[in-house]
Amino acid sequence: MRGGLTSAVLDTFAYNKHNTSQFILFYSCPTEEPLKKLIGLIALVAILVVIVLGYGRQDNRDRDTHKEANIISTESSARGAPPKTSCPYTFISWNIANFGRKKTDEEIALIAKVLAHADIVAVQEVVAGKEFGAQAIAKLALALGRTGAAWDYTVSDPTRPPSAGVERYAYLWKRHTMTVNRDNARLVQELQASVDREPYALLFQPKESAPLYVFSVHTVPVAKQPIREVEALVSAKEVRAVKRAIIAGDFNLSRKKADPLFARIGFTGHITASTSLRGFVGRNGYRSRQYDNVYTKDLRVCTAGVIDFVGTYFAPVTDESLRNARHLSDHLPVFVTFR
Repeated sequence: MRGGLTSAVLDTFAYNKHNTSQFILFYSCPTEEPLKKLIGLIALVAILVVIVLGYGRQDNRDRDTHKEANIISTESSARGAPPKTSCPYTFISWNIANFGRKKTDEEIALIAKVLAHADIVAVQEVVAGKEFGAQAIAKLALALGRTGAAWDYTVSDPTRPPSAGVERYAYLWKRHTMTVNRDNARLVQELQASVDREPYALLFQPKESAPLYVFSVHTVPVAKQPIREVEALVSAKEVRAVKRAIIAGDFNLSRKKADPLFARIGFTGHITASTSLRGFVGRNGYRSRQYDNVYTKDLRVCTAGVIDFVGTYFAPVTDESLRNARHLSDHLPVFVTFR
């Protein structure tokens, strides 16, 4: 027989290695003296207290983890991720300013966190020079893959504008929710002569829904009359011919001017909140204009809105934290959930 406290501890506790969810407690207190019996009882109680406290801490950690996940998944349309609805698919469009080699790995990881809840992502303003933009999109796809789902992507050729505004577009999508033939991705050549950056088109096949075309758009700045490019866009034969589609991007045009043009060909706009960021925090906050939008045709849209990554990840929002947020982009992502 083992003696003393060691004997009491070793003889009173055993762990069933064949079933990790089951503990077997033995109490075989020495009988020589009442003192040893008391020591054995104290040791047993101490072990049980350690076990209970350990599981309590783990349970609290589990609850905290679930709480954090719920905060991310139940944020309103203006903060965090798009809300869960009866529509199974989420589309996000984001002008990620000058998306290329200047984006750090940390910034790309945060961008992936913002986009992880989407099924389809359209990115505007991908840097065209020397494949830097395409390489950054590849990094983003890898970062999205680390969020828990397999992603794929395609990057456009450089646009062929009559001015110096050349850039690329990109699409990213979840493989388990979308089927895509990347060879069908193309810049809309019909518009090459009439816009600075011709839109990027691709057909998506959702697993549980009808196929839809997506057109990603980035018009010229306000000073260059973007309304003329939107008029050319809604007049294009390829755009007018689609039956089920999304047209999304940075239109540099208010919805008051853009909505009636898209309505002519059966598209409905869904974004009403401001989407561009100020350079400082003013009396009316840090948002500026509503230039980004998502227009849909023949889709059931459940929810739509703006994802405020600034308020979510850079709070409290000061001039300094806003400058840091603008390293990601000077635009907020916009989304719709659809079926």
